[in-house]
Amino acid sequence: MSYVEAALTAHIVDDDLAISELLAQMLRKQGFGKIVKSHSIKQATEQHGDSVCDVYFVDIELSDGNGLDFISEIRTQYPLAKVIVFSGNTTSANVNAAYGLGINAFLVKPFSISSLERVLLQCGLMAAVA
Repeated sequence: MSYVEAALTAHIVDDDLAISELLAQMLRKQGFGKIVKSHSIKQATEQHGDSVCDVYFVDIELSDGNGLDFISEIRTQYPLAKVIVFSGNTTSANVNAAYGLGINAFLVKPFSISSLERVLLQCGLMAAVA
């Protein structure tokens, strides 16, 4: 059993609407407050604006480009924000490139609630409860 620290904010960047909504629901059940969903790099950049979220969930393969480009932007503007890549594309080149940009974790699609919880714990976004 675990719980999320305070009311955290998340930004989900994925062009698969069903996966994006599923992740949002899972995060809400974990106690997240505000959740922003973007379905393209263009939309993510526009919605990102000047406000930082506690954690960004970014897919690699998006309809208008590579999610790693958005991660680079996040890292430049908000180096302390948590970034989790969630993707089914787990080639060593993608994984290495993502970690090279300083991501905090890589969540492999498809994922379960327990794997999401493990990643949130790993990133310090969730505290374990005995």
